[in-house]
Amino acid sequence: LTRAIDGRSSRRISSIEMTPSDLAGLRGCFRYFQWTRLLGLIEPGMQTAGGGQLNLGSLVHDILESGLEPSLEFLREKGVPDLQTVFQSTEWQSLSKSDVARELPFIMHMEVGGRECFVRGRMDAVISGNPPRVIDYKYAPWREGAESYYEVQMAAYCLAVMMRSSSERAVAELWFLKGSLRIVQQEFLRADAERLIAGLL
Repeated sequence: LTRAIDGRSSRRISSIEMTPSDLAGLRGCFRYFQWTRLLGLIEPGMQTAGGGQLNLGSLVHDILESGLEPSLEFLREKGVPDLQTVFQSTEWQSLSKSDVARELPFIMHMEVGGRECFVRGRMDAVISGNPPRVIDYKYAPWREGAESYYEVQMAAYCLAVMMRSSSERAVAELWFLKGSLRIVQQEFLRADAERLIAGLL
């Protein structure tokens, strides 16, 4: 991987640092990835799009991170009444009784092509066990095939957990929170996750 300097020359980068979102972006159009992630350019017409939804998503994560069910009045005031269904679900009740780490930061090291590579991020929730479970909240309604968009992100999370726990498999859970709660699970084997992430790096 090279980085242009003054548009005329380049130098070798001895290490690469990525986020799971960066890796997911690499699976799409590399030119778009270069423009938005490496050069920091904003796609025309996207400056204000999605800002409110992103803020709402951050608010939802803050509420869920506490692990405590707020009142319906509070949820209505914040504009996220859908969460009452989540808090009252059997899945949330089960999660609350589990050995769960919330908002867990991580940094994962891999050597790919002779380069030191680091993937860093934060997982919404991790439940220890055999296999461990990695949960990611999405404040969006579930749509057919929506989980495929997050495959790289969840593979990176699961690989980090497997490397830390010396597990050979882990279960990823996407919790789609809007409307009725929908949970989609996918099991990752360590060897498969390593191939996917190393290939992108």
